[in-house]
Amino acid sequence: MKSSEQPAIAIRPNRDALARWDMDLGSLQDYAETALSGHNRVGDVGGRESGSTSRCALPVAARQSVDAIKNLRVPLKDGALVPLKALADVAIDAGRAAITRESGKRYVGIRMNVRNRDLGSFVDEARRRVATAVALPPATS
Repeated sequence: MKSSEQPAIAIRPNRDALARWDMDLGSLQDYAETALSGHNRVGDVGGRESGSTSRCALPVAARQSVDAIKNLRVPLKDGALVPLKALADVAIDAGRAAITRESGKRYVGIRMNVRNRDLGSFVDEARRRVATAVALPPATS
């Protein structure tokens, strides 16, 4: 694992299993997000003036281990419940240690030491190399 990574729980949906259980990917993702991370603003507490909102998530005990998460019961369209492990592979994997955002968009910063040359010529060369090697989308303002 790299220094920029940390252990994270990875949930990889099994599309064949989703089809077999008549479950769509978006519903599974919404359920997993709400169950594990919580869902903000499910309702106001104390009226609009207070500014307090409630948060909905499963109790910590239901999401504190990979085995507990694998056994979470996911509701299907017909009301039946199936364990998450029947719909997705759940495992510990490497994840980013931090997700950085600028103006609401994710970005990855690259840091390096520049030796034996001036910074301006280094940046110019880096820009040329990226322009020839990477197809970037048009800039938006």
